[in-house]
Amino acid sequence: MAKSAEKETRRVAEGIDKVVPPRVRTAITAGLPPAVTDLIKSAVRSWPMRSLNKILERGADRRYAQGKRMTTAAEIRSAFDRLALPDGAVVFMHSSMSRLGYVEGGASTVVNALRGAVVEKRHGTVAVPTFSMSGGMAETLRAGEIFDVRNTPSGTGRITELIRKQPDARRSLHPTHSVAAIGPRASWLVEAHHRDPRSFGPSSPFGRLLEADGYVLGLGIDLGPVTFYHVVEDLGAFPIDVYTSDSPITVSCLDYHGTRIEMGVMAHDPAASVTRIDKPNGVAIRAYMTAVLESAAGLTWHVIGDGRMWLVNARRFCQSLVQLKECGITIYASADAVASLPPPGSVLRQVLSNRER
Repeated sequence: MAKSAEKETRRVAEGIDKVVPPRVRTAITAGLPPAVTDLIKSAVRSWPMRSLNKILERGADRRYAQGKRMTTAAEIRSAFDRLALPDGAVVFMHSSMSRLGYVEGGASTVVNALRGAVVEKRHGTVAVPTFSMSGGMAETLRAGEIFDVRNTPSGTGRITELIRKQPDARRSLHPTHSVAAIGPRASWLVEAHHRDPRSFGPSSPFGRLLEADGYVLGLGIDLGPVTFYHVVEDLGAFPIDVYTSDSPITVSCLDYHGTRIEMGVMAHDPAASVTRIDKPNGVAIRAYMTAVLESAAGLTWHVIGDGRMWLVNARRFCQSLVQLKECGITIYASADAVASLPPPGSVLRQVLSNRER
């Protein structure tokens, strides 16, 4: 795989050189301002990499499909239909296609099934993360790249990019943590994100998910890469300082009219997230949080294709996080700290008992 990828990268680069030889590129850019030159270099670099990624994805899909049972579109739709969601539900979904097995029609099948089961059948709204970061959050913000709500692609997988491109999709204006949504409450969900300096504050799609008494859905993922955890950090009185000292960082974004909007964004400090739940060394707190959410927040697991998905009410999810915070338990706990914690099935009962004293 590595040799094949390297060979393909060389082939694409050679193709660019044939169309625009290096000496011509040098002559063209010689008299341009440095900022424009950097933009051209970035574009030249990004195009072959996007092309290469697509080639590798198609090859991986073909290899994976060989000898694998195909999950049909009907099976995917049936799995979503069985979820205990009320009419008008707002559902925020994190997803990973690779863990669902070989799905007939790929990501399009999942998006169509979601639309059918949630938007059409239940008159609900589906939202997904369409995050766009080159490196960490603070690094991206400091780089000063301009986020274009209309054109900046999603960096969180094929399903989210397809939803972003839906004709009726609405996307929040945020340089790193934008959210795209489809359904009757899509505009309401994303419209005020740029007005909140905290990415997960009350005006953000995550805050409005709470206001709507919505749900968090994990499709083909575990309880590690779940952005909703950060909501509790932006409610106030969080025991850890998770933001950089130079926050808020001022950045520019382009809205749906092409108008430049300036906003200040609180940036997560990478130094604070070394043992966070989504990191490789976050396995212990991930297992602990999963058990707590299963016992206290009503998180349920469901089969879909060759994988699994989970569903939990956002309000109950947040309440559990707040109660854990009162015990000094957060998603940043190290393995050693987790080893000394009370059993996950009893920790919230202990919180309630302490309140009654």
